[in-house]
Amino acid sequence: MAEEKSRRYEPLSASRHAHWRLIPGGGYGFAAEHVLVPIVLAELPYALRAMPVAFTPAGSGYQLQAVLGLEPGQNVFTNARGQWRSGAYIPALLRAHPFRLLASGERREVIGVDPSSEQLTRDPYLGEPLFDAEGSPAPVLERRMALLRQVARSQAGTERAVQALAGEGVIEPWPITYPGEDGGKRRVQGLYQVRESTMQTLDGAAFERLRDAGALSLAYGQMFSRSHARRLVRWMRAKRRAEGLPAANEVFDPTPLEEQALDWDALDETSDDRSDERGDEHG
Repeated sequence: MAEEKSRRYEPLSASRHAHWRLIPGGGYGFAAEHVLVPIVLAELPYALRAMPVAFTPAGSGYQLQAVLGLEPGQNVFTNARGQWRSGAYIPALLRAHPFRLLASGERREVIGVDPSSEQLTRDPYLGEPLFDAEGSPAPVLERRMALLRQVARSQAGTERAVQALAGEGVIEPWPITYPGEDGGKRRVQGLYQVRESTMQTLDGAAFERLRDAGALSLAYGQMFSRSHARRLVRWMRAKRRAEGLPAANEVFDPTPLEEQALDWDALDETSDDRSDERGDEHG
């Protein structure tokens, strides 16, 4: 299953990008073809309420992904106007667009920017400046940077948890099959899941290793989220039928990018309450 199309990010610089401006509330049209978006453990309690989460191969291991669609190039959480489905969680990396943390060999933070983004402009009468007169990040940029820092802080724990699951041999292929509109069977490949039957055979020592790695919540969360695959099929069909009709936009949210915030400090409480919602999410 293909991930988002690669974008060319360049290091953000107060000198090079001094006159660039960000147009807030630009929507999510840039993500219309994204069917997979990397997420971190801190996002899991929010993501699994609305979408499946899965693993994809990454190097010698796996990467945790939010699944936004089952067919290439068809994100079912966006509409033709770039609005996101109302009430559904928006992955942090999409909310941080057009910025991204770049890999650096040095121990310093490097913020990248996608210069091709339609949310950027040099028109002095549009949007908000990225930098103030002293060359420091302006509030609109600082909010994006803060979000990326939060994701980065959760990244190491996410990788540790995923590695622990893989080490215990509980990750297996997740071939999703669903009926196509032509009556034939469609099959999604390239996704991986936690195998429940294997989890049930683990001994106490293995469970302790998963617990110590913070992997148990990830394992059960991923299994819980799989029921949302049926929801993606329904939304995909509804989107095809309704696209272009005025009423189709009523279930999508025009909320600006900055207004959907995570309570990163309350994640443990959210995780504990997750089991109470299991019955509401099926179907």
